[in-house]
Amino acid sequence: MSAYTYIRHIPAPPLDAYIDYLYYLDGVIYPREKMLPMSSLHVLVSFGGPIQVFDAFHVKPVATLGESWVIGVWSGSHIAAWPLHNQFFGVCFKPGAAYPFLQLPLSELHNQFVPVVPNTKEAEA
Repeated sequence: MSAYTYIRHIPAPPLDAYIDYLYYLDGVIYPREKMLPMSSLHVLVSFGGPIQVFDAFHVKPVATLGESWVIGVWSGSHIAAWPLHNQFFGVCFKPGAAYPFLQLPLSELHNQFVPVVPNTKEAEA
C-alpha cells in the first residue's frame, strides 16, 4: 500500500473562473501508473525526482519530466513511472481556460509534455 499526502483546493474568485483546482502530492505512490486520456490542461512543479513517461504499452519513452512542466489535453493513455518519492504542486485548469496564463494556442499542447523552463543541459547540447 502507498503512503502519501494529497491536498486538493478549489480557488476563490476570480481564479475559480479559470482553475478547476490546485493540488499537492507528497509521498510514495505506485511505481507505475496508467494515465487515462485527460480533458484538462495541468501545470506541475516538482520538488522530487524526475517522472518518466512512456507510451500506452510501456515501450517507447515519451518524456522525462523534471522540475516543472505543462501537460496538455491528452486523447490517449500513457504510462507514468514515478520516482520513489514524489512531491509536487499542480494546477488543473478548466477546459480552454489556460490561455490567459500561457498566451499560446492550447491546440499546440495537445498530447504534449512541455517543460516550463527548458533543461539548460539539453539546451546547451
